[in-house]
Amino acid sequence: MERDTLHRMEEMELRNATINDTQDRVQTAEAKAHHYDATKFDRPSVTVDVVMMSLRQRDLQVLLVKRRSWPYEGMWAIPGGFVILLYLTLNVFK
Repeated sequence: MERDTLHRMEEMELRNATINDTQDRVQTAEAKAHHYDATKFDRPSVTVDVVMMSLRQRDLQVLLVKRRSWPYEGMWAIPGGFVILLYLTLNVFK
């Protein structure tokens, strides 16, 4: 019984690794198609996201934005974005 369970777990792990490798290749191909180059951006990458909630007539609402560009174009997201490190550094020293 334990051998069967171990064998199934190993098979599942191998299957998941194969799926992840395939997804990575697809994402890389998609990034290339959109001319995305991560080396053009400062490191570390710092982002700020804002969750705005409201109660309207006892109904909880959350502000979302529809993405206009790749990746995830047309999908709903929490508003936010990357912080330019120069501004972050200048604010630290104020």
